[in-house]
Amino acid sequence: MNRGKRESLEQKATDLWRNVPGGPPVAVEKVAAFVGAEIRQEPADVEVSGMVWRSPQGAIIGVNSLHSKTRRRFTIAHEIAHLVLHNDDSFHVHEGYALVGRRDGDASLGVYRKEVEANYFAAALLMPKELLLRDVEVQRLRFDFESEDTIKAVARTYQVSPQAFTIRLWEVFGISLSGVL
Repeated sequence: MNRGKRESLEQKATDLWRNVPGGPPVAVEKVAAFVGAEIRQEPADVEVSGMVWRSPQGAIIGVNSLHSKTRRRFTIAHEIAHLVLHNDDSFHVHEGYALVGRRDGDASLGVYRKEVEANYFAAALLMPKELLLRDVEVQRLRFDFESEDTIKAVARTYQVSPQAFTIRLWEVFGISLSGVL
């Protein structure tokens, strides 16, 4: 994904987040309501992360209730991305964030453009650049990017997985933490 596309996705996520300010953590359920989506959490096959169904009456985001809280939050944000970014689709079901029906090797790698965009948007929504910049500036002397404990603590603040937080740090600050987690 080129820089212009990333900046566009970042801006769309920021604009949406500003409509339901607060955080961290970002109130992803309120964001879903803002875009006209109802969230339903039900147990599902462990491979299914979530789905979104869009109709003239509104949208339903289905989330696998068996997954961890951080994964459910990311799934909700990912499905919000499909609602906001991909108006041409009325139904998505995700297995591990890959579109069902595309079960070739690339599906699990997240190389489909819409899935990559939805993942980037979800991370930008859950961990807004503005909040990350503020938090790092405020805690500059105490924020050790190479400390696994620090990464886990800040990830808990944003209610995201340490892996998602680490990827987002790389996206925002260009910091690679491959040896940390």
